[in-house]
Amino acid sequence: MSLPRIESSVTVVTGASSGIGRAAALAFAGAGARVVLASRDETRLRQLEREIVAGSGNALAVPADVTDTSQVEALVRTTLDRFGRIDILVCNAGVGLYSLVKDLPEEALRRVFEVNFFGEEDTRSYLIRMVTDQFTKIINVPNMKDHGAAGVTGCLKNLAYGEFNNVARSHYHAQTETLTFIGTLARVEPLRSRTVLNIMDGLRGVWHAGPFSRDRKYRFYPKQMKFGTDPVAIDRLLIDIIDDKRKKEGVISVWNRDMKYFTTKPEDWERDPNMNRSIREPGHIEYASTLGLGLYDLAKIDHVELTV
Repeated sequence: MSLPRIESSVTVVTGASSGIGRAAALAFAGAGARVVLASRDETRLRQLEREIVAGSGNALAVPADVTDTSQVEALVRTTLDRFGRIDILVCNAGVGLYSLVKDLPEEALRRVFEVNFFGEEDTRSYLIRMVTDQFTKIINVPNMKDHGAAGVTGCLKNLAYGEFNNVARSHYHAQTETLTFIGTLARVEPLRSRTVLNIMDGLRGVWHAGPFSRDRKYRFYPKQMKFGTDPVAIDRLLIDIIDDKRKKEGVISVWNRDMKYFTTKPEDWERDPNMNRSIREPGHIEYASTLGLGLYDLAKIDHVELTV
């Protein structure tokens, strides 16, 4: 990943001990940023800190569990005590399990939700208060996923639902508010102007029952990543990736709004990819383009593919 030189900016990366978080931390350090490394794995975190410092970078390791509100608060305090501000936040912490749900102990499932849902909620609830006062740049890192209400979970939904609380109210019923809700939140300042980069993680995705599907049969591997400053353009490309996969599986499109495929029973929707739990609104992406958030027309999107 190549970044413009951002010397002296302060970047906090959660989930920094491995994977995308580690790569992001190294990239920011290489670009001259002062990087705060957060993760539960203190050993690997310290190793990364030493690696960055040995390469003449500036890094601070702060072991932290994002499911613990007090540790999130301590992470922020430590960063401010050391550097005086936070310019960029990369919310990357997450865990996964590779097993059938019926074979998992309850404590393992609870851990997944503590980190990926409640941990995100605590981090977001505490740190979003600093967006207006402290942050100058936000890096948005969504995954390629289907969504039962929005159609897909992409850059726009990640921004909107990742920065505001109580967003579930937008899709309590069959007819949801996601068509206009997502773009409306994503355009709120300073969130809109301070989101300078979107990194769509498509190494692995979910083509049905997203975003919290625990059924391995709905996973697929696009094996691609998308980088860009236009969240609408990336999400427009995402629609086709998810829908093409659904077509290959012989199931209904994310655009299908026929009520004969609607069910009020979650178990039906989770079991059968031809069932919807809401009237999907993939049109939220085109609506966001009318708010000036980006380009929706494929003919106008500048999209370059690199194979490695």
